[in-house]
Amino acid sequence: MDGAIHATQAQESFAMTVRHLLKLLGAAVLYMVVNVGVSVLYVAIYASLINPGQPPEFYTEYARVASPYSTIFAGMPLLFLWCWWLSRRWTLPFARRSVVGIWIIYVVMDLTITISAGMTGRLAVFTTISLVTKLIAALLGAQVGAKGEA
Repeated sequence: MDGAIHATQAQESFAMTVRHLLKLLGAAVLYMVVNVGVSVLYVAIYASLINPGQPPEFYTEYARVASPYSTIFAGMPLLFLWCWWLSRRWTLPFARRSVVGIWIIYVVMDLTITISAGMTGRLAVFTTISLVTKLIAALLGAQVGAKGEA
C-alpha cells in the first residue's frame, strides 16, 4: 500500500510540474505577444500622429530600427509587472525559479525568431541587452511580488 501511495504522489507531483511548466509557457507566450503588440502600437502611433504621410516602406524600415529599442524600454517594465503579478501567490524561492523558467522560454522564442529573421551585429547587441534587462526585471518582479522565503 505504501508503494501505491508513493507512486500516486510521484504522479501527482509530475502532473503538477508539467502543469506548472505549461503555465510558464503560456505566461512567456502571452508576454511576447504583449511586448510585440506594444512595438506595433508604438509604430502605429508614430505613423499616424508623429510622422504621418510617409510611404509604407518608410514605416517598415522605421519599425525595423525602432523595435529593438521598444523591446528594451517597454519590455523591461512589462516583464517586471508580469512577474510581480504572477509571483504574488508564490513563495520567493518558487517565484524565482518560475520567473527564470518564463525567461528561459522567452529567450528560446526570441532567439529563434531573431536568428531566423537574420541576426546582425547590431541586432545581437540589442538582443543581449534586451535579454539581460528582462532577466533582471523578472527577478525583481519575483522579489517584490512573492510572499516570502518559506
